[in-house]
Amino acid sequence: MILEIDCGNSLIKWRIVNNHNDVIVRGANQQLQQILVDINCYQAPLQFCRLVSVRSEEETLQLIDHIKNRYNIPIKQALSKSESLGVINGYNDYTRLGADRWAAIVASYQYSQTATVVLGFGTAITSDFIDKNGQHLGGFITPGLLLMRQQLLSHTSRIYYDETVAKMLSSTDKLLGKSTEEAINSGCHIMIQGFISQQLTLANKYLGQSFKLYAHGGDATHFNIPNISHMPDLVFSGLAFLCPFSDD
Repeated sequence: MILEIDCGNSLIKWRIVNNHNDVIVRGANQQLQQILVDINCYQAPLQFCRLVSVRSEEETLQLIDHIKNRYNIPIKQALSKSESLGVINGYNDYTRLGADRWAAIVASYQYSQTATVVLGFGTAITSDFIDKNGQHLGGFITPGLLLMRQQLLSHTSRIYYDETVAKMLSSTDKLLGKSTEEAINSGCHIMIQGFISQQLTLANKYLGQSFKLYAHGGDATHFNIPNISHMPDLVFSGLAFLCPFSDD
């Protein structure tokens, strides 16, 4: 069994897969200590751990040390590289590209083997362009839905926003807000929908008319994106490509 961990900005996601990459169990939590408890509750004969992290070095090392001490198994951490599996990192300083983002970029190109756009919908929304030869051209980062709402509310003290009401509303860009909650939700949604539309326009400019389009992350299904392939586990897929398991 293989333990896979994706330590994101907000959530730490984990899953246990067998040697055929079938998912046995998965979970997610914001707190590192709770993740450790959850993993310990599952009595699996773990052979290997691979992880990707954008958390602090202290938190990441704490997690690695716990797994080493608890399970006594080899651990590999995916890091952003200048080149991996035929994909060339387009950042001026490749170490500054988030490792989870790099994992998604590498995985998407392994699947497509052609020009590709990867959209990630997490705390931030990311967009990355890869040409048909595997050259990462760069990308964009913008606040995600939750972060956008939080920033608006934290800087406008007189706005009344009922979270309970907001959670009952569906995300839509067709609704003219008739309450503060509706107006904020629809406004944030339509801004991100516009960002997505611009990415498709830019993809035609930089990649031509023919390219693959992948999306991952919790909010990906909230938006209308034509010809998109939703791959919620794309980062985990990239993790498997970057940190393969060998029982030799």
